[in-house]
Amino acid sequence: MKDKTIKVAGFRKLGKSRIISFDNKFKNIKPGQFLLAYHPEKDDRLKQLFFVSKIDDGFFTISENTNWEIGDQIFFKGPIGKGFSELSLSQNILIISLGPTKSSLISVIDICIKEGKNIAYLTNDLEIPLPHSIEVLTPDMIDESLTWADYVMIEIERDEVVKYADLLQKVKSAGVNSELLIYSPILCSGETQCMICAVRTKKGWIRSCHDGAVFKLSELEFE
Repeated sequence: MKDKTIKVAGFRKLGKSRIISFDNKFKNIKPGQFLLAYHPEKDDRLKQLFFVSKIDDGFFTISENTNWEIGDQIFFKGPIGKGFSELSLSQNILIISLGPTKSSLISVIDICIKEGKNIAYLTNDLEIPLPHSIEVLTPDMIDESLTWADYVMIEIERDEVVKYADLLQKVKSAGVNSELLIYSPILCSGETQCMICAVRTKKGWIRSCHDGAVFKLSELEFE
């Protein structure tokens, strides 16, 4: 990993989650991008920090077992990946959390609200902090939601992709532009070929540590 460093500037609560900011504002970061970071004395593996929100500074997700403190110097690489690509082309945005909601899509909601887009969120996590303008959906509403949406974004754990193959196929068959934020375990900084974080696509296995965590549904192999 390159020796780029940042300092921890602060923490906030976002629902049940804790988010973190640094002295670098990351002004050009996009939803779906992330940092790979570590503290040389406190961490035994890399931390994957997804961009969450620009409240005052840029905030990122952080795992519960991270014991960083304000002022800590962190080594990092990123932002990694191209992030979501279809936001500017769409008006009706359907967000789907398959499994636990991780707050990584809050950055999308912030941008969409500012741009006057319509947003619906399909999730089982009814405690996620959402603006009142967001319509919260339940899984039985998926069919009518796909008729309404002109863009779908999904967050999912890589190891859960096969479990939700039927739902993903339904989204694909609807013909709606769709992208997935796929959470994969990352053990290296993209400088090896360990393939631990790889996702299977029609073009072959793609490494999240190198190419990012956002994939087009049409390019994904999930059957």
